[in-house]
Amino acid sequence: MSVDQETIESEEKESEFGRGYFLLFGLGAGMFVTIVVAVAVLILTAPAPEVSAEPTVPAAGGELGDPANGEELFSQTCVACHGDGGVGVDGLGPTLIGNEFVTGLSDDELIAFLNTGRPADHPDNESGITMPPKGGNPSLSDEDLADIAVYLRTLS
Repeated sequence: MSVDQETIESEEKESEFGRGYFLLFGLGAGMFVTIVVAVAVLILTAPAPEVSAEPTVPAAGGELGDPANGEELFSQTCVACHGDGGVGVDGLGPTLIGNEFVTGLSDDELIAFLNTGRPADHPDNESGITMPPKGGNPSLSDEDLADIAVYLRTLS
């Protein structure tokens, strides 16, 4: 077989592959590139997924707390010592806005703290006033405390 004949047969095989590829996918190279570019543009220009602006804290059982309910419970239980919106009350309860103690606790630690409170003679108690367990409201459930914890996170 001559060199020219080998070249022709090689080109025919490549051509058959090209035709098969074209028939299999129904695309020419130009169309394929166009589709790849279009998909890339769609991916890169797709809007970002919406993210909730409200912080969430895992409650007992892995569910998330409800900051709106937490605010309502705070205003019914905690406001007497910590003031409206957590601004604090002189001689009773410190401000909770940006409070380093609150922000330094994990979610579970904060819920546990709310559940047990702090005695007046505790070394970290600056007011000398006892913070009763559950803020003095024994009817608060673990879920309620998680809701309050979520609300406290919004004050930070």
